[in-house]
Amino acid sequence: DARLVCDCKHNTAGDECERCKDFHYDRPWARATQRDANECVEDR
Repeated sequence: DARLVCDCKHNTAGDECERCKDFHYDRPWARATQRDANECVEDR
């Protein structure tokens, strides 16, 4: 079975890049828009 896998960017994780990576919860995950990648930010 060939399975497509997402290439997560902007510190996201999950099968479809639907959440922030561990320790990157400085702001809530949000889907990217044309103007903003809504990158997950590392906790400080």
